[in-house]
Amino acid sequence: MLFADRSRSMIKKIISVLVLVLVVVTSVMIVYWKDSQFDPSAQDIWLYLVILPLVLGSVLLAPWLLFKAYRAYRQRQQELAIQKEITPEKSEIASETTPEWITLNVFSSYAFATAGENNELLDAIMDYQSPQLDTELVNAYGLPILSYRITDLTLEQNETEYSARQQRIRALITQQIQQQHMTLLNIAEHLKHSSLFYETEHVQAYRMHPAWINEQYTDQEEDSSQTAPEPVSQLTRLNVHIFLPEDLLHFWNDDENNDFLNQQLIQLGFIPEKIFIEYQFVSAVSAYTEWNELLKRIAIKTDEVTLVVSVDSEIDQELIEERFWQHQNYIPSEFIASCCLAAESVLINSLQPLKQLKLCTNHSDTALALNHLQLHDLPQYQDEQPFVFILEQAADFGMSKSLDQHFNRTSIEPHHYLYACSLIGHTQQVSKIYGAMLALQTIDQSVAFIFSRHALSTFTVVQNAISEIEQEEEAA
Repeated sequence: MLFADRSRSMIKKIISVLVLVLVVVTSVMIVYWKDSQFDPSAQDIWLYLVILPLVLGSVLLAPWLLFKAYRAYRQRQQELAIQKEITPEKSEIASETTPEWITLNVFSSYAFATAGENNELLDAIMDYQSPQLDTELVNAYGLPILSYRITDLTLEQNETEYSARQQRIRALITQQIQQQHMTLLNIAEHLKHSSLFYETEHVQAYRMHPAWINEQYTDQEEDSSQTAPEPVSQLTRLNVHIFLPEDLLHFWNDDENNDFLNQQLIQLGFIPEKIFIEYQFVSAVSAYTEWNELLKRIAIKTDEVTLVVSVDSEIDQELIEERFWQHQNYIPSEFIASCCLAAESVLINSLQPLKQLKLCTNHSDTALALNHLQLHDLPQYQDEQPFVFILEQAADFGMSKSLDQHFNRTSIEPHHYLYACSLIGHTQQVSKIYGAMLALQTIDQSVAFIFSRHALSTFTVVQNAISEIEQEEEAA
């Protein structure tokens, strides 16, 4: 039915353009012939009043039809990719797969959007805050549009060479680095201690940069009778992994943005040799898969810690004009989330993990996964507070059926679902990663689950980290 409606609408537009061109050309030719007292032949009438309007109409319609065909092709490719993820091959269904679990320590997590910061966003999603009228963004008729703009975002005055979108993304990244200030300070200090203890060849590098070493440690280094204390875990570097929308791929300058990030991290005590920055450009289809692949890579890096950032902003008039070709009621937004993650064995001086993120792949039964984690009987199942973070829109076709099949043998009810990406309008390219990182904002006593209809064999749990005292009690 939806396809038929779209086809009828498209045919109406084509006919309207052809009729308009026909009327204009016919009127012009008749007036011209009348003024010049020209007596057209049957061939002239056929040529100028039929063929010419059709040719002009086709020329006018060609760019629009080509754009429609390209967009339909892209949409079909995305649907095929989604279908491939949802419907596994018969051989995969028949084969027995062993669930694989990984555990990551979460040392900090923050999120920022128009509805607020951190767990304020969860309250806003449950209350559903509508978009606001944006007087700085207008539609094709010059009228203000609705948007989820962050009104108190501070932009740098010396970044006029970047588009409005890139300026706002850079400002959002700066805001999150400021939020991660204390965590990053502790990581920088731990890296310094690791280098002084394990990597004597780096001692000279640290001496070359006295701003990165406090006065007390410099005195210890100069005194040969004192040595650096051994840190809890050896750390070799900080990874900064930033997820960006794929349509920024050809506009994002890696070198310039690396300098931009390095300057901020150097001020916190890092040296460039200990920083590795990577950008990943994702689409709405690939984002969640890329996020899970990154988690798997982090889990095997036992001497590294990773700052993960997911960010997008479509508060840009030039970008909005492009989006209106696809959707006349397009609602842009901007948002960012970040977290510091490391393998379960990694401990950081002066920091305790706030939460643990457990990821299970190749699982086929959610009830069994909950039993494996001893989460089949939790007090929160009896409450009305939502704790299952859904990464798709509630209106997605087949969503209700997928959820019922996924949780049918558990105590999880429909009122426990939270559609984490509901307050970001149509800005959806990195939304699934943002929604997954919102799960890290759950209150301390709750266990959060992350669900994506496009990754049914992946099960993610966020729960409180076990403290050192609890670990000792369990060991005893």
